[in-house]
Amino acid sequence: MTIKHKETVDQYVVTVSEMRNALANLAEFVDSLPAPDCDGELPGMDYGHLGTLSEVRYGILHAMRHADSMYSAR
Repeated sequence: MTIKHKETVDQYVVTVSEMRNALANLAEFVDSLPAPDCDGELPGMDYGHLGTLSEVRYGILHAMRHADSMYSAR
């Protein structure tokens, strides 16, 4: 199948660009997360952050499943 409709192709280009930007932003966020210090503590983090990180992780895994299903359908 080939998509030839110009507006649809233009929207596809915008969507892919926005996805790239979102992934770059997400990678920057993940790279900025603190590592445990020498005492085994996480500086600047509290227990509420762990719930938020779990939700972000869930969203990433959900997106990966969607992407995998699209790729396997081709």
